[in-house]
Amino acid sequence: MLARHGRKILVAGLLGAGILTTFLREIVFAWTLGNSLEMDAFRVAFALPQVLGQNLAPALVGAALPALAFAAAHGEDAYRAMRARVLGSAALFALGLALLGFLAAPA
Repeated sequence: MLARHGRKILVAGLLGAGILTTFLREIVFAWTLGNSLEMDAFRVAFALPQVLGQNLAPALVGAALPALAFAAAHGEDAYRAMRARVLGSAALFALGLALLGFLAAPA
């Protein structure tokens, strides 16, 4: 019984640890930067990539998963080729987004 619930307990513990470390991070930020213009700029710079990642990741998974499943149904070689294309496209997209962020950053 304990082995069956062990993973649930582990996931709950890790989620709790994540919430606690996030809270501690906010305490450190408030202590070091306070309520300032620099803190506002940091919040935007810190939150924008997270929001983009949380919104783009499900869309990319939703687009890639059917293609990978279709390729897997047609054999291991087709799956490997599709996986390489998907990973290559994702890497190219991430590189382009990073370059765009680099070019848009203030001097």
